[in-house]
Amino acid sequence: MKTVQDLSIQERSALAEFQQKVEEIFPEVSAQYTVFGSRARGDADAESDLDLLLELEMERLAFSDKRTLRRLAGEVSLAHDLVLSVLTVDRATARERGDFSIFTNIKEEGRRHSVMSKKEIADLLTKPQRSVKTAERLLQDGDYDFAVSRAYYGMFYVAQAMLLTLDVRRSKHSGVIAAFNEQFVKPGEVPSRFFHLLRDGFEDRAEGDYGITEISREQAEAGIKAGQQFVEEMGKRLLEDE
Repeated sequence: MKTVQDLSIQERSALAEFQQKVEEIFPEVSAQYTVFGSRARGDADAESDLDLLLELEMERLAFSDKRTLRRLAGEVSLAHDLVLSVLTVDRATARERGDFSIFTNIKEEGRRHSVMSKKEIADLLTKPQRSVKTAERLLQDGDYDFAVSRAYYGMFYVAQAMLLTLDVRRSKHSGVIAAFNEQFVKPGEVPSRFFHLLRDGFEDRAEGDYGITEISREQAEAGIKAGQQFVEEMGKRLLEDE
């Protein structure tokens, strides 16, 4: 099944907020989110709904919970200036009506929404934090080239985590840097100085890893400071957004 990474930032933000609200109501229940309809097909216009199938791993959803989910969808709709229309399915409904044509169509055209939970993001942040701490120790040992490399990787890991919250997956350094700029900096969600910190860190890391030039203590200290700022500020943003 396709994913939602090519939906607009407005649409993905709405989906992420709705997922957060659902997790707060059903913290122990697994859920799957699938966008369908015109938004999934790519033929939506300005008045099209954002249709979402919410599949909950619970036997039977109470009517009061359905009403709550509708209210939450309404709140998200108002906050993001769109209409979020949610079709909720529990296990009983899936058994009884899973062969209905609407579910067949959703399976064919749907786009899976897989934004991570707050716990998953918090777990991801441990790696960049460790990387920056390692850079600080390497600085004290006089290993300046390794220090700038670990400082950069701290930023790289955070940038990857931020992209994963939008279900955007990149592995190459150039891909992560370009996607970070496209998804966060250009839309104005993140100040441009963080793109420059990430880009400068990438250049420092290349110089250190490939022996292009000798890394000075001053350069290493600046790289670590940049890594600390990036990891701290972008880490806060990740957790707050979720």
